[in-house]
Parts: sequence; structure tokens; C-alpha cells
Amino acid sequence: MINFSIVFYFEIKDADIYGGKGSTGYMSTSIDGLHSIDDVTDQQIINYKICIAKTLGFDAEKMRFITKNEYEANTED
Repeated sequence: MINFSIVFYFEIKDADIYGGKGSTGYMSTSIDGLHSIDDVTDQQIINYKICIAKTLGFDAEKMRFITKNEYEANTED
């Protein structure tokens, strides 16, 4: 057993939370766990993304995973 964090970075298009149609926003979020990282499946990651979109009120299809470098380059301010 290990304690770990997985950090996800997203670009989100056309979400009201970032200004609506034509807008682009960025967010990061993490999953913390205390079990084997091998237990985290691709489907769980997809479900996590869908959950975030539903909670914040935007379309999961408008979200894309990005790299930490891309996230930092677009959120330096």
C-alpha cells in the first residue's frame, strides 16, 4: 500500500464558468489515495472527468486532458 496523488490538468471550452461560448478555461484537480496505484483504471479516470463536468455544469466533451506544462503556460498570470 502507498499514499499517492494523481493530478489532472484540463482545458475546457465554452463553459459558462469561464465566460461561455468561445471561452477557454483551465483547471487542475487531483485524486488522493491510499492503496495500490494499479487499482486506478482508465474507466475510473473517465468517470472522474464526467463527474467534474456534471458538478460544474459543463459538457465533458468540451474538456480535454492537457500536460502540466501546457496548463502552466496558460495560467501563469
